Amino acid sequence: MPNWEYYSKRRNINLAEFIVVNNVENYEQLVELCRRKGLEDAPEKASFQAAYAVAFPPPKPAPAPKPRATKKTQPATKKTTRRKSK
Repeated sequence: MPNWEYYSKRRNINLAEFIVVNNVENYEQLVELCRRKGLEDAPEKASFQAAYAVAFPPPKPAPAPKPRATKKTQPATKKTTRRKSK
């Protein structure tokens, strides 16, 4: 029975991809899946947690709404041009 290292190199897959493809939600499911696939040992729990965080990152919080800009009313000013002095 091959171990995880051999399996991942042979299939050219990393743990994060393996988790996504097989829809693994927790470490116990990973251990069971490895057993069913005939793997000698599953990756360590710490590796699973790191790979799971990469595969399913936590959602980013929504940005705070920006305050609406209000138009500032100014009295109309007449544009004047400066005359050149001779």
